[in-house]
Amino acid sequence: MTEFYQKLLKMMKENYTNYYLDNYDYWYLRNYKLPKIKIITNLLKKISLRINKCFLTEKYWDKKIRKSIKNFDNLDFEYLYNNLERESDKEFLVRIICAKILGNKRVKLTDTEKHNKKVKEAYKHCDFNDFIFVSGDCKEKLFRTNLRPHYDCEIYSTPLGYTSICDEKAYNLEDIIKVEKGDTVIDCGGYSLDSAIPFALMAGENGKVYSFEFIEDNIKMCEKNLELNPKLKDRITICKYPLADKSGLELKFVSNSSCSKLADNQNDFNTSTYITKTIDDYVRENNIEKVDFIKMDIEGSELAALNGGG
Repeated sequence: MTEFYQKLLKMMKENYTNYYLDNYDYWYLRNYKLPKIKIITNLLKKISLRINKCFLTEKYWDKKIRKSIKNFDNLDFEYLYNNLERESDKEFLVRIICAKILGNKRVKLTDTEKHNKKVKEAYKHCDFNDFIFVSGDCKEKLFRTNLRPHYDCEIYSTPLGYTSICDEKAYNLEDIIKVEKGDTVIDCGGYSLDSAIPFALMAGENGKVYSFEFIEDNIKMCEKNLELNPKLKDRITICKYPLADKSGLELKFVSNSSCSKLADNQNDFNTSTYITKTIDDYVRENNIEKVDFIKMDIEGSELAALNGGG
């Protein structure tokens, strides 16, 4: 048995009997309290799992792993595992696969207790009296948030956004991969410019950020955040295209704030049609001399966008 399967097998066994009751995001579920009946049900499930574990053989685990991985679009996870350089990345890949098989109630991908504590602490950075709505038909709000002392700016965001950007340093890989002075950044999935604005500050006066965002409600939020940071208007360009592996494709999208996605069928509610652009074509058409950093968060379209980027 290979190293990859040995580690996955070990993690499956270790996590099978878990039933985390705190494995949730505080900000999104802040008003949610677990009913007593649910707590009792979860406890009974946990006991049942521990009993069942006594009868599960090595052959059972091996069969379950191979069947589950085969269902993940036949992706060669072992090949990916073997080509990762850092042990921590290998460990995290195994944990992600384990979570996909057993579910997020049994496998923690992050330290949720530590994360939720940071989100609560981030409340002091938000002005809850100054807010904008995420979209015209949605009650979700973004609040005026002070990112100082991490970044010299304010943006409309949330305590969760502050935690992600400032405390957990999203899109900064342990200072190995990060935006630096003078960088040209391709920001795929601009949303409200919540990452583009910090990128622009990190890139400095000689840097440039091209933020791809095409959902109309999101673009309005982008413009509101630029109004809060007028000195960055020359550094940030909002590119109103969905990215793909080919330019000129007509695609229907379901608008849903930060979770907008390709329509599954023609009858999907609240769809709009947009024309795609590849990264290569945009760079060439706008005479962009270099690209130093690419960030992607585009709801599953990352591979298509990468294929359109040479």
